[in-house]
Order: sequence, then structure tokens, then C-alpha cells
Amino acid sequence: MKKILCVLCVLCLAAGCAGQRRTLVVRDYVPASQVQIPDLALMRQEAAQGNAQAQFELGRLYESGLGVPKSHRKAMEYWKLAAEQNHALAQYGLGWLYFYGEGVMTDFREGCYWMRRAGSQGVQKAIEHCNALCTSP
Repeated sequence: MKKILCVLCVLCLAAGCAGQRRTLVVRDYVPASQVQIPDLALMRQEAAQGNAQAQFELGRLYESGLGVPKSHRKAMEYWKLAAEQNHALAQYGLGWLYFYGEGVMTDFREGCYWMRRAGSQGVQKAIEHCNALCTSP
């Protein structure tokens, strides 16, 4: 277990050094010391049954490449499922992907839509993005 945690810590540190944009969501909300490889089969089953938290977590894993192949497109798919169920951090992550064109064409309008929804639930980073990048209601 200690070896797995050490490997995950190294992966998180390496991901943090590789570029700020691509790991923002993971770094902002999950300290590297708390990242653990989940039971992916169980998480996928929960996500398929509509569990928004499981959908968000799977998206987070795909966005960062922790325990699964890195895929912004897969992250977007899972975050959209969770965001449509009003999961605030999934809405923030989805907005982030649209703003920066990760896994999808850059779309500021769609990014602002999801950031506003996350901001309305108190996600401070989403509020900051809206204030900086979303000029129209």
C-alpha cells in the first residue's frame, strides 16, 4: 500500500510540473497525499447507475491520468453526466475543459454556462473564472 501511495505522489508531482492547465481541477480539490487508486470496476458500476459522485471521480481520474489512460474526452463524458445532475465540481471541470479546449473545441459560451452553474453553488474558482472571462449574462 505504501508503494502505491508513493507512486501516486510521484505521479501527482510529475503531473503538476508538466503544466498548470491540465491538472488544475485535481490540484485544487484533491491534495496529492489523499489520492488513492479506487476500485475502478465498482466506480464504473456506480457511475453507470447514475451516481454523480462516481461520475465526477471517474472524470477526475481520466483528466489526470491516475490509474487510467489520460483522456480529456472521457473526463468530459463523465463530468457532463455528473454536471447534468448538478454536481458543482463536475460543472467546474466541464467549464474548464470548454474554456481551454481540452477534449473538445474551445467554446467560451459553453464554458461560461458551466462555470456560472458551478459558481452559483459556491465554487470560488468558478466565480473567479466567470468574473475574468464571462462578460455577458
